Amino acid sequence: MNRRILGAVAAALGASSAGCSSSTPATFTGSIHGVTFTASDAVSGPASLQLGTTNVSAGAVVITSWSGVCSDISQNPPQQMKNSSYFIIVLGVFTGTTISAPSAAGTYTVFAGTGTPPTNLALVLFNQTDAQCNTVQATTAEAASGTVTLSGLNGSSYSGSFDVTMDSGDHVTGSFNATGCPALSSVFTTQTVCI
Repeated sequence: MNRRILGAVAAALGASSAGCSSSTPATFTGSIHGVTFTASDAVSGPASLQLGTTNVSAGAVVITSWSGVCSDISQNPPQQMKNSSYFIIVLGVFTGTTISAPSAAGTYTVFAGTGTPPTNLALVLFNQTDAQCNTVQATTAEAASGTVTLSGLNGSSYSGSFDVTMDSGDHVTGSFNATGCPALSSVFTTQTVCI
């Protein structure tokens, strides 16, 4: 279930060029499917997601291999960069039947899609796109276990760290000091243009 959901999220994201990045946006240690990922930019904020037939609000952090993510996803329509790599973290607070965006710092446990979700849940995906902005399935991986620590929320700017093991067996760690980007509020459900 999560791979399908996060695959749809990944297909909606991607970008390039200038603007909106912080001076030390993120760090990333480890590799996934043998791919070394160098973090160049990170954006964050509340995001609307479609989970099955349900619209939910969540928090998202998108760490990319290029800078200028906020500028590109703020275009109308949002732009997606070909031949790109990104690491997506979705955070939610699960209460009964609803998921809402984080409102406080805390530890979020990776939910692998089976059993009852934890109250503070995280979904994490690594993705690459090809020259047509299609997902490169051979290098896609989703977190199977681990945690994301949200240490700070300042409006839509999120900071924290992650320590996760992907379903590829790869263990990756890192941190993020992401710039708030209002375009994240709807980019997950908006058609993008491949550039």
